[in-house]
Amino acid sequence: MIHPKKVGHVVLKARDLKKIEQFYTEVLGFEVVMHLDRPRGIRGVFFAGIGGAWFNNQTTQNPCTGESAKFRFANSQSFTCQVPTGVKLNPDGSAMFTPADPITGLQSPILNFTTQNVSGFRLQDGRASYGLGLETFALGFPIHLDWSWRTLFNRGWEDVVFACTSVNTATGQCVSGAADWRKPRFAIWIGYDF
Repeated sequence: MIHPKKVGHVVLKARDLKKIEQFYTEVLGFEVVMHLDRPRGIRGVFFAGIGGAWFNNQTTQNPCTGESAKFRFANSQSFTCQVPTGVKLNPDGSAMFTPADPITGLQSPILNFTTQNVSGFRLQDGRASYGLGLETFALGFPIHLDWSWRTLFNRGWEDVVFACTSVNTATGQCVSGAADWRKPRFAIWIGYDF
């Protein structure tokens, strides 16, 4: 017979709790310390996550300085950033473009910039999110209603990273994606969480 010395934590999800408990106590020799019954009704949850991924030798571009460097998960150095505010306009109101590339024939719009100081801790190449949720059971399955928010842990840095996600063609001004980045996301899903 197996005699475990110590097990710190075991979570069991089973249809017949008495049978599985009997197996773990009588066959494997575990001791039951506490039971947690499946909650009835609705319960609230809080969740958070942080991470980052990259390929070996992949360079990333710092949106503040424009420099290419190796992956940097977080940063707390102070920078003065050049943030695009829009496209330079001709006197007739049309956008100004660079000369056409001789190989591709493509032209890039000439941008206006402003400076913005960024300091404090922030995720440079990493990403994070947090949220609140409600869980209940319906027809034997857990149903989750989740509200989540993305963050880089620094509002000023988010304003730099997402400063110009598109351009308003009527005014030539940048449309910031920072407000969209910070909007809550809502999801409904069915399944067991781990």
